[in-house]
Amino acid sequence: TNTEQRLQVAGQRTKRQTSAIEGDIAAFRFIQKLRLQRQLESQRDGGNANRIDPYLINAVEQRMLRESFRQVAALQDRLRLDYQR
Repeated sequence: TNTEQRLQVAGQRTKRQTSAIEGDIAAFRFIQKLRLQRQLESQRDGGNANRIDPYLINAVEQRMLRESFRQVAALQDRLRLDYQR
């Protein structure tokens, strides 16, 4: 099962709204896109393949990354609450 499918199932099991589940998946896709871009760049510059310097991406991508992390935090909070019971 791929990560997007796992996010979908986890969202349904925790009774998250469809829009929240879609946000979780969109956040995952965006972060993965940035990671893949960085991995390609690291082949040219020899830097860390998985470290993204947020100051080297444009302002729109910075906002999207910030929002993606907020989405991840919301999902983690929801899972923490559900599994502490």
